[in-house]
Amino acid sequence: MKHLDACARFLAALILTGGLTACAAVARDVWSPWGNRLLPPEALGASVWAVQQWHILSGGKSWLILNVLDVSPHGLTLVGLSGFGRRVITLRYNGVELSEEHHPSVPEELKGRRILRELQLIYWPKDAVLHALPPGWHVEDTGAERVVTNAAGAVVHIHCEREDRWQGHCRYEDLRSGYRLAIDSQVEAP
Repeated sequence: MKHLDACARFLAALILTGGLTACAAVARDVWSPWGNRLLPPEALGASVWAVQQWHILSGGKSWLILNVLDVSPHGLTLVGLSGFGRRVITLRYNGVELSEEHHPSVPEELKGRRILRELQLIYWPKDAVLHALPPGWHVEDTGAERVVTNAAGAVVHIHCEREDRWQGHCRYEDLRSGYRLAIDSQVEAP
């Protein structure tokens, strides 16, 4: 967590200084239970400024990303850096349009819509998530745990150390693909 504090100011400066040079159109993501749909930022019901460290495991590969996430009712901005300090992704979403800029070496596991949907499955309120899921999908939420299911069974399992998911450690696992995301999050006090 101390490393998150050190990165926070650097990442915040990057948010204010502009974008990356590479832009990409985002293809349909087959791993998401809700296709290309995204929840609007205001569905979070709060404004949040968080510094996060992500550890992503997929297909035998591993990525470590340091992020600043800024969400308000008017929009969302996420800036992510590699462990070497290279900006690898910038997302801006106003509830209608998603703008994504990423380094050319960014794999599918780090592309915009997928990351944003995973964040929304973890942090957005259960009712908002449930409203966005297709018919026949369900969300079981017990505070620190959330399980997304369909007729075939559990699809996504989320476990957080605390009921306040924004503070501390959360694990996201796509039970179909084995894709895993671990997030250490620290929220800046207003």
